[in-house]
Amino acid sequence: MDVCARNFAEFGTVAIHGDKQQHERDKALASFVAGEQPLMFATDVAARGLDIKGVTHVMNFDMARDVESYVHRIGRTGRAGELGEAVTFWNPDYDKECTPALCKIARNAGQEVPEWLTKYEKNKAAKLWKADKVDAALKTVLGA
Repeated sequence: MDVCARNFAEFGTVAIHGDKQQHERDKALASFVAGEQPLMFATDVAARGLDIKGVTHVMNFDMARDVESYVHRIGRTGRAGELGEAVTFWNPDYDKECTPALCKIARNAGQEVPEWLTKYEKNKAAKLWKADKVDAALKTVLGA
């Protein structure tokens, strides 16, 4: 994460991950929230429990380990009725087992599911990525 943040340092970055001490994460988060550093690179340590206004984009460079973690990650944007975008890099060599859930999440959000993704939708879902877990994950994240 720190390497990514350094590569984009000219744009103002912070990095938050489990290898940082809590006071370092708190300082980075405060800088991000204040708008001093507008880009945050983070692991799943930042996916839960943070309610930061104004987050407009989330980029997932790797797939989450399960449906609930994925929904928490993408839920960092578009909060409190605001619009936001989440982009996830998807690799057919590693991520086919999450496709049924991804398609359901996109449809539930009123998003068009790309044709290249729907062709993998009938693949067997991994236990932690079963499409029937989507509704429960959304309820947990949205508090519904």
